[in-house]
Amino acid sequence: AVLEAMSFWIPTIVSCNTAQPEVVGEAGYIIPEIDKNYIAKTLVEFRKLNLKERRNLINKVSNRVQENFSISSRKEAIKPFFNTPVKSRKKNIN
Repeated sequence: AVLEAMSFWIPTIVSCNTAQPEVVGEAGYIIPEIDKNYIAKTLVEFRKLNLKERRNLINKVSNRVQENFSISSRKEAIKPFFNTPVKSRKKNIN
């Protein structure tokens, strides 16, 4: 759900107790735990952003998705695997 929201350029709030901070990076909000007080504080923080700061955050979200999770970036990430001979892959697995 986090990556799906980010694909629509929506900054997200995630807990640091999961792998989601690795997805969000600097393009969203990472809170210590899913708790109504942390969520409320983060929403207030977001609401206080001026237009320029909001656009900057939205651009970070867009860039993060394009650079790390787009089809073309995923294709480039796995390309070396397919360009390596099978025998070499077996050696690297062990």
